[in-house]
Amino acid sequence: FGRAIGLSRRRVAAWRGRADVRGALCLIRAARGEDPSAEVRGAIDDFAAALEIVPGDLELRRRRGTLYAALERWGDAVADFEEARRRDPFGPDPCLESWVACLGHLERDPARGAKWGLLRGELFLCNGADSTARAELERGLAWLSERLSGGAGAGEPEAELRSAAGRAHFSLARAYGRAGPASIDKAFRHLDESVRHGWMDAARAETEP
Repeated sequence: FGRAIGLSRRRVAAWRGRADVRGALCLIRAARGEDPSAEVRGAIDDFAAALEIVPGDLELRRRRGTLYAALERWGDAVADFEEARRRDPFGPDPCLESWVACLGHLERDPARGAKWGLLRGELFLCNGADSTARAELERGLAWLSERLSGGAGAGEPEAELRSAAGRAHFSLARAYGRAGPASIDKAFRHLDESVRHGWMDAARAETEP
């Protein structure tokens, strides 16, 4: 892989391949009781080089985020997971559990705490724990609503806040919809709010051919 990279530094497959080799070496070193952090850092550098060529490759970005988490670089890991979600806000998120765990280490920041609640809600919803999902989503949504009513703060574009709120309302609609007939009105209310925030239209536009 080093030779392939030397021949052309624009070959994404070569960077990806060397990162995979380094990942395998990490497992071997860990099994031997050795410190794998040098290989992890090398793999991060390889993914970074590949992402300079194809910044929209979500798999590369999420894998680098997972490696950052392995080094307990929680902020860097969260940045990669968030960028992947920003680039594909409506697709499945295979790193959701890792993202939640990383945000848990940063929860002292109110903004991170709100995102942590929203993502935990999504994770609980995926795992079928609907009542816990509703509580987490409602907590995060309350924070988002407060930010929207007071105007977006620095580094918080209103469009991103509205998108996050729309997604939260949609997830709550799913959670209440699965709670049975007694909660159907709440499900429809959250579905209406999701539409009002423009999230459903955006999702439709993203998924239509």
